[in-house]
Amino acid sequence: MIKTVSVLLSLFVSSYAATLGTVCDSSNTCTTTNTYCYQQSACTKGVCVCNGGYVASGGICVQERLIGDSCTTGVCIAGSCTGGTCQCQSGWTTAGDRRRCIGKTLGQSCTTVADCQGTYEAYPTGIRCGTDSTCQCQVGYKAYDSYSCIWYGDGESCQAGTTVCAPGTAECSSNVCSCLTLTNTKYVWQMFTRNGYTFGYCVHPSATENVGYGETCTKSDFSANGRFCASNLVCSQCPENYGTSIYECLNGVEAMKASFLLLSIVAILSIIKIMN
Repeated sequence: MIKTVSVLLSLFVSSYAATLGTVCDSSNTCTTTNTYCYQQSACTKGVCVCNGGYVASGGICVQERLIGDSCTTGVCIAGSCTGGTCQCQSGWTTAGDRRRCIGKTLGQSCTTVADCQGTYEAYPTGIRCGTDSTCQCQVGYKAYDSYSCIWYGDGESCQAGTTVCAPGTAECSSNVCSCLTLTNTKYVWQMFTRNGYTFGYCVHPSATENVGYGETCTKSDFSANGRFCASNLVCSQCPENYGTSIYECLNGVEAMKASFLLLSIVAILSIIKIMN
């Protein structure tokens, strides 16, 4: 019991001190070296994040290292530290800015799916290393660009049981992908842009689109109550609303910081659960 109280007290002090990954505001300065309080105008709270040129590692901020840099100190922002140097994995090449590793594109030879770029993308998805040892789309998906694949959209030809029409909102009917009719309402095809990708979903005709910065939005709700952010924004949460169902349209950087903080909270809750 004493040990549990000690841990909880430590977590409380850490949160109050606003260390890396915790909530902060103008009255609660971030104390971890090389951090600052990142806060958007739509939020009343922010998150302690690393300064430019630094990345989070082990609860602190260390200098980032580009591909080709020595990694005896600091952390590689892409690839891994091999032989004291940041290097891309075998078969991948270095991007011109040395901040990214570029994998095999569709049609190029591969040994495993890890050789093919695009497997980590939020949008689209569906890439694989095929039986002929080349990077290709999963069965039912089509090529989006040279390194990623996506589902089929409303009005496109399809084969029932094989083709992947827009997940959850469309079906393959009479060899054509068609938006579903739900609760006596025919859904309509709408295009969205996220993370640099343009893709489509079927949504209720009364759903609200192009919701502005700081306004409330919904996550994966394609019904009449759906509220979709403008293409340059992401439906995410301000730090003060974590643990609630309140989402706002924020920029992509805030969404990234939000994800970091949520992971930190999950880790802390897991420790407490184990101790109890």
